[in-house]
Amino acid sequence: LDFIKNNAIRFEKEMRQKKENVEKSFFVINGINVAILRPKESIPPYILLEDLNNSDLVIIVYNKKIEFRSQKVDVYKIAQFFNGGGHKNASGAKTDKNYSNLEIIQILEKILSKE
Repeated sequence: LDFIKNNAIRFEKEMRQKKENVEKSFFVINGINVAILRPKESIPPYILLEDLNNSDLVIIVYNKKIEFRSQKVDVYKIAQFFNGGGHKNASGAKTDKNYSNLEIIQILEKILSKE
């Protein structure tokens, strides 16, 4: 049991160190605080979200995959735009391209203006 616990602690420590290298951008769109994160490698969302309490909507962009997390915005509707799925608070999509922050912001402006 100690072996499992020690490995879990080591894993979380490694992931938190990798989190330091994540590109982070912050925007306000229609009064919603948005954070766009671009990790260079896979990091569990619960670790990426730790320090983002002021963000209403968090978007995690991997190469051709986008994940959405929010307690205030129905991210399922956003994921549907990208032909993805999920549920109200956590959704995602595999995409055919790597979207820029500007493209994501423009898409969000269209979707969020309808709410």
